[in-house]
Amino acid sequence: MRSLYNQTLAKEKELEKAQAQLNDSELQRKACENLLLEANQRIKCLEEQCEKSAIKVEKTAGSTTSLRKLQQDMQEWRKQSDSNLR
Repeated sequence: MRSLYNQTLAKEKELEKAQAQLNDSELQRKACENLLLEANQRIKCLEEQCEKSAIKVEKTAGSTTSLRKLQQDMQEWRKQSDSNLR
């Protein structure tokens, strides 16, 4: 009878230990989920910044191209004006 009681106590201790490990694992899982969520939010933020930068680069490139074209047109106009004045 005493032996059966000791076995029961040992099994209860094993069960408590397993439950504690399970609880620890659950906490670690939640911590990992939070890290993953934070990482995904950071990735989204970086993607948005990258997209904004790409749009800015496109606009700048377009403005630069327009400015060059305008400068070329003005140089042409000056050349024609000088030719016409002579």
